[in-house]
Amino acid sequence: MAEVRFSHVIKKYGKNEVVKDFSLTIFNEEFVTLVGPSGCGKSTILRMLAGLEEITEGDIYIDGIKTNDIPPQKRDVAMVFQSYALFPHMTVAENIAFGLKLRRKPQREIVSRIEESLALFSLRGLGERRPRDLSGGQRQRVALARALVLSPKVLLLDEPLSNLDAKLRLRMRSELKRIHRELRSTIFYVTHDQVEAMSLSDRVAVMNEGRLEQLGAPLEIYNSPKNTFVASFLGSPPINLLQARIQKEGETLYVNIGPCKLALSRQFRESYLHCAGRDIIFGIRPEHISIGESGKGKPILATVDVVEPLGDRSIITVALHKIELALITDAQTISPLRTIPIIFDMEKAQFFDRESGENIICKNR
Repeated sequence: MAEVRFSHVIKKYGKNEVVKDFSLTIFNEEFVTLVGPSGCGKSTILRMLAGLEEITEGDIYIDGIKTNDIPPQKRDVAMVFQSYALFPHMTVAENIAFGLKLRRKPQREIVSRIEESLALFSLRGLGERRPRDLSGGQRQRVALARALVLSPKVLLLDEPLSNLDAKLRLRMRSELKRIHRELRSTIFYVTHDQVEAMSLSDRVAVMNEGRLEQLGAPLEIYNSPKNTFVASFLGSPPINLLQARIQKEGETLYVNIGPCKLALSRQFRESYLHCAGRDIIFGIRPEHISIGESGKGKPILATVDVVEPLGDRSIITVALHKIELALITDAQTISPLRTIPIIFDMEKAQFFDRESGENIICKNR
């Protein structure tokens, strides 16, 4: 396994710059996920690392060796594609053995490693089947087995679960975590699915329009997003972002949202005192809005607009003085047009600059 380092990498197609000054280090045996919307440059970065795309500017290092001019087959990386890319005329065992045969490994070693891979990926008894005789999840495991049987320094995964149904995606996420734990591979994973990014990764890198917006542990990024893009991209339902103003009245600091005044606790008042009189974007995640009375603030009345039952919980959209908010509740008796009291957990709120969208981080929470 190996460390991967991108140093000020730029990729242009003509005058169109699709990757902009990208720098990132993936440590040895680390699982890093690159997440972002379609078209942001994620797959291009992966393909440059694999050697399938040329770099316009910058350098990529694998295990301390600059790879810009090293051909793909000599980089000792393996890539699993969204479409599996299995050979339809070969059996499962033959697909897994393909790379080993290209490397002219001894037949005894090939047979041994095929058996190990079939066991590791829960494919025992399927070695003689062809891809057409397999389920989507089984095909994906064969593609992973074919890549990992080569013991590559780096495993590259380009949205490998996107073609699977919800149940299979959940199972394959568990499989990937188990495989990473057992093999301690260096894995660079690309997806637009925030759930995959949050659940699989040691660290998450969030991209937008060719730029790296934020890098950190999943919960670090979720709880302290750098800007409104990161805040809104991670989380389902997404964070509520509202136009607001911070006001000081006497010794109390308030966030004004329309006619509603939300008081900041003394703990955070000192951190945001210099923001008094400032127009901001107020962010609050749906799970940080509760229904009913609590010790975390004064309730505000809101009208229920839409209820989306999800079994053990519901996503509710409410109207608060013509402002729409989403919240999550386990209450089973909420119905549209009903007036309910809601409370914001202000200690979990986020404050963003109105112009730049950057998080106004004044205190490490």
